[in-house]
Amino acid sequence: FSLAPAGQNTVQLDIEPVLDEDTQQFTRARITLTGPNATQPYRPLGVHVTLPSGDSELWKFTDLQLNIAGLKRADFRPQEAP
Repeated sequence: FSLAPAGQNTVQLDIEPVLDEDTQQFTRARITLTGPNATQPYRPLGVHVTLPSGDSELWKFTDLQLNIAGLKRADFRPQEAP
């Protein structure tokens, strides 16, 4: 993990794989969080993953909610972007 440059309202953490098995999954990941002065500090905003093929995936998190009753594994299936 390392701290990456970010804007005034965000914190970004860069992740590089250490184990060989991890390098088969990704070459770099960046997690973006709300900053320390946000109403809800350090909440996840998104994850950007660079794959070994050079392709990348961007996951954006919106409308975060905590402790939701009745969640199931199926609720976390990927959806196509609009």
